[in-house]
Amino acid sequence: MTPPLSSSQRLRRTLFFVIPAVFLVVGVGFLVWKRGYSGGDNYRDMVSAFYTGVIALQVGDDGHAFSGLTQATQLDAKEPAAWADLGLYYLRHSNPDEAHKALEKAQDLAPKNAQIASLFGLLATQSQRYDEAVAAYQKAVGLDPTDLRARYALVKALEQQAGPGADAEMQKQLLTISEAAPDNLFAD
Repeated sequence: MTPPLSSSQRLRRTLFFVIPAVFLVVGVGFLVWKRGYSGGDNYRDMVSAFYTGVIALQVGDDGHAFSGLTQATQLDAKEPAAWADLGLYYLRHSNPDEAHKALEKAQDLAPKNAQIASLFGLLATQSQRYDEAVAAYQKAVGLDPTDLRARYALVKALEQQAGPGADAEMQKQLLTISEAAPDNLFAD
């Protein structure tokens, strides 16, 4: 039998699974969401830099990740996906100030995006500001009620917050996850 995990070990384990999933969703989601953008060489260069950055971030090639995502934000400063993934890069490298700046730009460009709200939750969780994390994840769930990852992250933030009503809210979220994904072992 393995010993129970400490809260920091559980947080690291959760982040290990959440971060790669988030940047896949954010990256692909925004580029699909982006409509009406005029093509051209600048757009192709931005998309190339963006995907180079995202792929490099996924495989741990930090130098190419940073340069690709930075170049994408310079080529198209109005592309929220590039800003969101640059924020994710900074989150991954424990640079909360820069992460906050990049995520603010992404949120300004796409204020009703649940993935960006989840990234703000992740930022707050990393900084152990659980009240802010709960609020961010609640916003994410409000924007996309089908996002089970955001619901689970909300449960984990509520667990850390341990404020009044946290247990009832955790149970409500776990019940919703369990109903939406009955085979989900985490919700049981």
